[in-house]
Amino acid sequence: MKKIHRFIGKVEINGVIARLEDEEVAHHLKTVLRIQLGEVITLCDGKGSAWTGPLQGVSKQEIEIEIQQTYHGEEGLFRDVTMYLAILKSEHFDLAVQKAVECGVKTIIPIITKRTIKLQIKPERIEHIIREASEQSGRMFLPSLLKIQTFQEAVEQWKASGESGIFFDGSGKSNILHDIKTKVSFFIGPEGGWEDSEIETAKKEGLHICQLGNLILRSETAAIIASYTLAQQK
Repeated sequence: MKKIHRFIGKVEINGVIARLEDEEVAHHLKTVLRIQLGEVITLCDGKGSAWTGPLQGVSKQEIEIEIQQTYHGEEGLFRDVTMYLAILKSEHFDLAVQKAVECGVKTIIPIITKRTIKLQIKPERIEHIIREASEQSGRMFLPSLLKIQTFQEAVEQWKASGESGIFFDGSGKSNILHDIKTKVSFFIGPEGGWEDSEIETAKKEGLHICQLGNLILRSETAAIIASYTLAQQK
């Protein structure tokens, strides 16, 4: 079966026509993918709705389809997952975000810890990665990228949310799904690991200290495994 390409953006409905206005998407469809008029594609608003049908027109700034199928619904994930991820080297952070989105994470919050070396990200680049990963994996809801926070700010925000919270560290227990609610946040540290004071803060504030097995994982690997486990496993 031929893959149906998906595009996420602001979708307007006018009768049987769905229109997505986005110059970057239009360019990609026309000049990179070279999709022809009449080919079936899907437009998604990133808020739970999608429309599928043949391409009717493409201009410099927008694409439109004739609606043949409409879908409104959920993504079939077991949990609403927020990832607090220490900023990593660019390619490692990019990879962690891309795969976490494909695995089902809903919210991504970059954090600065005591051993964080890189202190900034390029939000536009990360937003682009999030959208592409969402389109590729068939996400119905576009994950959110929030502003950078310090570790202490992140812990305070998690605590105020009332969600289950997991703090990944090699000293923790291995059963990460025990007593976890349908909404959960998890924390992944930097390349150099957490400092002892941060581990103590996590314990004091009530985060579950957990590990992802007996081997030492890179931060980006831990982020990917945690995302899949929490979003897609009972």
